[in-house]
Amino acid sequence: MWRITAACLLLIGVAAGPAAAGPYLGVEFTKGKDDKVRARTVEPKTLAWQMGFRPGDVVRSIGGRQFSSGPDAKAAVESLLGEGRVTDYEIVVERDVKDKSRPSVRKITGKVTRERPGVYSAKVDKDVPFQER
Repeated sequence: MWRITAACLLLIGVAAGPAAAGPYLGVEFTKGKDDKVRARTVEPKTLAWQMGFRPGDVVRSIGGRQFSSGPDAKAAVESLLGEGRVTDYEIVVERDVKDKSRPSVRKITGKVTRERPGVYSAKVDKDVPFQER
């Protein structure tokens, strides 16, 4: 029962406890049995979707930060918000692709804009295959 409740809280973008929440992100990050943090669900037309997250993405880093849990990934996205009117961001995700000859790791960069307090939008500048070294 607790897992369902915690997942629901993450999905609606609300933190447990009195220090609740930022804007609605529209994403649920979870850690799988493989110890990888994934975007389990991403709702279309939400901030997370605008930033380039897609359902099933393995999230490698957000804003240069790596993490080991769903709540840490959510906090990394939230840390990009509120730093000013326009904030540059970078996310690195591993995405399943049909054509296995293409790299599955993508570096997505863009800008998050604070429209008004608590309301944000995002625009992807680049979504490019990323070769790991």
